This record gives sequence, C-alpha cells and structure tokens, in this order.
Amino acid sequence: GGLGLFLRSLGGLDRGAATAAFDRFRAGRTLASEQLDFLQQIVDFLAQRGIMEAGDLYEAPFTAIAPTGPEEIFAEEDVDIVVTILDAIRVTAIPQDQAS
Repeated sequence: GGLGLFLRSLGGLDRGAATAAFDRFRAGRTLASEQLDFLQQIVDFLAQRGIMEAGDLYEAPFTAIAPTGPEEIFAEEDVDIVVTILDAIRVTAIPQDQAS
C-alpha cells in the first residue's frame, strides 16, 4: 500500500472527490458555520495531501477552528463518521491486492 499512498500524497486528492466524500455526511444536517469551516478545511487538506489520519484533526490547521479537537464542535458519533470517511479515502489509495 505504500506506493499508492505515496503517490496520493504527492498529487493530492481531486477536490471534487474530497467534497463528494463528505456530501452524505452533510446531507440532512444543519451545520453551524464552524462545522462547515472545519469540513472545508478537511477538503482543502485532502486536496493538498491526498490522505489524512484521524490524528491530523487534532493539529493545525484544524485546531484554529476547534482548539481541543473535533469533539469541541461535533457530536462524538459525528466525529466517528468523519474518521470512517477519512479511512475510506485512505483505502482507495491502496492497490486492491494490498488492501486486505
């Protein structure tokens, strides 16, 4: 999986794909401005770096919006969903024969 992850980290993730990954999460929710800003920051991060770990949510630039982490602005179950989405994006960077 290293090569796929490395290549994704070099080229980033298509901004449209990054946005689409969170469309279902946003659907049916009324999000506050800081929640929308936080999600946009994730999309920007993915577009630039291609992948991200859950731990990145607790570091800059995300701490500018939620200094103590995403739980500050999202319910715990919503944070779990965001992490699941990030994991799914990471898996798509790993070649199928190495994903298992």
